[in-house]
Amino acid sequence: SQDLEEIKESIEEQEAVKLISTRDWDPKDLVLAADLTTTSNSTLAFEAIYMHRPVISLQPNLRTTDYLAILTKNRLIPAGYDKTVCTELIQTAIMNKVFREELVQRSSSFRTDGKATQRVTNLIYETLGISPKNQ
Repeated sequence: SQDLEEIKESIEEQEAVKLISTRDWDPKDLVLAADLTTTSNSTLAFEAIYMHRPVISLQPNLRTTDYLAILTKNRLIPAGYDKTVCTELIQTAIMNKVFREELVQRSSSFRTDGKATQRVTNLIYETLGISPKNQ
């Protein structure tokens, strides 16, 4: 939490930046309105990618599983795992419009097959030992 506070202070020092951190607004609306979305381990990263919006992952001193690994390993979003890299990533993303445009370009390769609900349903049936054909 101390690293995150220092990163937030670093962002606020940028004169051309308006930082909004809120829980009062719909996250999807914020993603669509924002020039950049930052997240740690959140489904919001997937939603931002799906909406073709620039997003970066900030996970200083990550001590658990990187739940965004599918996005970071496939280079759909960049990630910072220590305070220095997080700060540099934020500064680049904020001050470099071309970088943000490249993030959007990366997200354009993100596609879904539309079968997630069916796979979850099948997994539930499998876990319960029920054949979906019998339903």
